Amino acid sequence: MPSLNLRNPFRRDGSSQPLRQRAAILKAAAARVIRREPSPLGAANPVLAALEAEFQAANAALSEADAALGEVQAPFEEPDRPKALEPQRRDWMLHSIPRPDVMQLADRSLKPLHYGLVQVEELRGRRHMKRAHGFGDWVPDPMAQARGDGIVAAWDAWQAEVEAAKQAAGIPPRLAAWEAALDHRDEVLERIHQTPARSLADFALKARIASTVCKGEPLSPADRRIPTDYEDAMPYAIAAELLALSGDRTATGA
Repeated sequence: MPSLNLRNPFRRDGSSQPLRQRAAILKAAAARVIRREPSPLGAANPVLAALEAEFQAANAALSEADAALGEVQAPFEEPDRPKALEPQRRDWMLHSIPRPDVMQLADRSLKPLHYGLVQVEELRGRRHMKRAHGFGDWVPDPMAQARGDGIVAAWDAWQAEVEAAKQAAGIPPRLAAWEAALDHRDEVLERIHQTPARSLADFALKARIASTVCKGEPLSPADRRIPTDYEDAMPYAIAAELLALSGDRTATGA
C-alpha cells in the first residue's frame, strides 16, 4: 500500500525531476519556510515552525547529497562476476552445494542465477561430506570441497574488485555523506513527530512536511491514484485538505 515514507535514493524514476533540479526546488522551499507569509489559519507553534525550517533545510541538504551520490553511482558498473560463481551442471550432483536462486523467464522456465552472498555464507568453512558408495558411512567429498571452496574464493576476490572499483569511482565518501544527511533529516523528522500539533496551523505545518517527504507531489488520493477504501487514503486526503486550507498545494508551492 502507499506510504508517506519514500526513502530510497537509489531508485531512480525516469519521470521525476533531475536530482539537481529537485535539490534546487527543495532548497528554495526551505528558504520560503523562513519568510512564509502569514497563514489564514493563524500562527503555528513556534517550536514546530522552527522545526519545519530545520527540516526543510535538512531535506534540501539530503537531496543535494543524493544528487552528488547519483553522479558517481549512475555511470558505475561492477566488474564482471567470475565464471566460478556460475552454477555448473555437475553442481546438482554435489549434495552439499546449496541450490542457487532462480529467475522465472517469460516462457515460465527457470534460469539459475549466480551464486551470491546467501550461498557463499552457507559454504564458508563447510566441511563437505558424502555417503560412501551412496549409502554407507559419511566420508569427505573432495570434489564438493573443491567446488565449495572455489565458490567462496571467487566471491571474496570479486567483492574485493567491486570495493576497489567503488573507491576509484569516489562512491564511499559520497555514500557516507548521504547517510549522514539522511540520519540528520530523520532525526529532525523524529522531533517533529514527537511535538504534538494543537491547532489547525500546526496540522497544516505537518501536512507541508508530509508533502516534502513525498517530494512535493500532490497528496490527494485522486492525484496519487489511491483507492478510497485503502487505509492510507484518508490520511492523504486530510493532509491535502490541510494544505489547501493553509493556502498551500504542495510544500514546494507548486
